[in-house]
Amino acid sequence: MVENNSQIAKMPQQSLGQNAVKQTASLVAQYAQNLFKDKRSQEFAARVSLLAKQDPLLKEAIEKNPDSFVIAMMACIQLDLMPNTPQDYAYILPYNDKTHGRMARFQISYKGLKELAYRSGEVKSINGEIVFKGDTFDVEFGTERKLTHKPNFDIDRTDFSKATHAYITVVLANGEKPFFVMTKKEIEKIREDTKKRNFGKDSPAWANWWDQQALKTVLKRAAKMLPSSTKDNRLAMAAQIDSLAEVGKLTLGVDGVEERRPVVKPRLDDESREKIKDEAADMADEIMEGEVQDGN
Repeated sequence: MVENNSQIAKMPQQSLGQNAVKQTASLVAQYAQNLFKDKRSQEFAARVSLLAKQDPLLKEAIEKNPDSFVIAMMACIQLDLMPNTPQDYAYILPYNDKTHGRMARFQISYKGLKELAYRSGEVKSINGEIVFKGDTFDVEFGTERKLTHKPNFDIDRTDFSKATHAYITVVLANGEKPFFVMTKKEIEKIREDTKKRNFGKDSPAWANWWDQQALKTVLKRAAKMLPSSTKDNRLAMAAQIDSLAEVGKLTLGVDGVEERRPVVKPRLDDESREKIKDEAADMADEIMEGEVQDGN
């Protein structure tokens, strides 16, 4: 077991070649051992090999850009969600980056967020619904908050082009029943931000499961306002990690996954710039003198 993740955070970002899967599994095991007992950490490590066997594109991502896969796997470990299982709590998905080639990306599901909410001990139930044109839908805010939704089952409720809202209702352990609503326009704005990162293309999740992505978007917003938990507070963490992963800003730090921040180069003042020029000129003169002496 390693005492911190400094070695993992400094892992090579270039291709690891034929030993990539084995080395990646070893890194994953080291990190998992910091958080779990040996059995659970070995389950995550074994998952690396299994995913590489099941999906050739993920294997390619491990071989060519191992850091992207490790970052995605570390997110799963940090949230204790095993990726790509029948539970459908979280995924590690391959994608093609124009600059770096095949890479891997973490993604949590609506079900995964709900699972983390239940683990917190602060939430008794969560339900989400999509509102369509033709439904009776009314929301009242203020001190007496109220939401009424009567769905029209005579319309096609799989045609999400006719959706107008998505909402989440929550029953808390303390008896309160908050709800959270987003318009389709708000949801689509977030979807468009994700498309920009994907070079104008929809992610498979948005393209194939719009309703689940819409509900996940509402629940991620709700996660910021639900009560914090002393038992397990990973719901808010998951919402942040997923948002960073969507826009390609998730990286690995010493304490786990975190936001990738741009490197800001210090600006030189005129005095420092002139000093550098003078030092460079002096160095050039020394080189020239040495060449002349060697020529003699």
